[in-house]
Amino acid sequence: MNPLPSESEINRLADNLLGRAGVLGRLPTPVDEIVAAAGLVEPDENVLSPTVFARAPKRIREAVSRIAPKVHAILDRKERAVHISPDHAGAGRPFKVLHEVVHDLLPWQRDLVYADNQDTLSYWCRMQQEREANVGAARLLFQGDFFDRVAGSYVIGMASMIECSERFGSSLRSGLRRYVEGHHGIVAGLVIERSPAAPEPNLAYRRLEAYASQRWVSQIRSPQQWPRNLDAQTWPFLFDIRHMLNVSAASDIVILDRNDAPVNVNVEILDTSYNHLIVLWPDQRQILKRRRRMA
Repeated sequence: MNPLPSESEINRLADNLLGRAGVLGRLPTPVDEIVAAAGLVEPDENVLSPTVFARAPKRIREAVSRIAPKVHAILDRKERAVHISPDHAGAGRPFKVLHEVVHDLLPWQRDLVYADNQDTLSYWCRMQQEREANVGAARLLFQGDFFDRVAGSYVIGMASMIECSERFGSSLRSGLRRYVEGHHGIVAGLVIERSPAAPEPNLAYRRLEAYASQRWVSQIRSPQQWPRNLDAQTWPFLFDIRHMLNVSAASDIVILDRNDAPVNVNVEILDTSYNHLIVLWPDQRQILKRRRRMA
């Protein structure tokens, strides 16, 4: 997707809020303190609880009725309140909360109520206001470029991505995206469906998301140009998924760079029980980096 024209202003407002909250450098990112610094609350009576929703104000019921499927989060600007669905309060909660905070933070977003579901919270959402809220939420959760600096102190790999994500309090899927896109090395990431799109012998998996660092894109073609359905004959690391003994696997493949020269690329795969996360990187100079291994 094309960069947002408002991104620099979003980053400025988010950085100001981080400063007001006094949370820079504190891990995991203190989301509740950011909410408080924004002048918002998470009330005890959550309107997304089934027993409460029927009594919710009309403005909220109308906002929820406009989107489907199930609503994950709501910002009620009038009451200065953020509501997160009890059914979606797991690892993705910090990002959902901060997404609503950014709806309130941006002065050009004026609606009294914002209701968000899986689609509007998606990284690939093309609606401008939702993209803006996602950009700001990532800026808050990963504390500007602090996550990138922490990630850069580790050798590249899945274990490093997991540790950095857990340290900041993000979901692994959000952490993978930030880990890859903000990395100063040559690294790419994929999210693929857990179940194959086609069985063996024509084994294939559907690609849900793909991202790459700037150095990867400058030297190797972006994985966003790869087919939506990846077949295991072309991408043999996919055979490892079908035969993984644990939740992770490691292998390598050979792909062509922008000069059509072969490059050996390391591959690590993680089964999250929702989808498969994949980190790819060629061998590169990594001096004085901290090493991590998956347990």
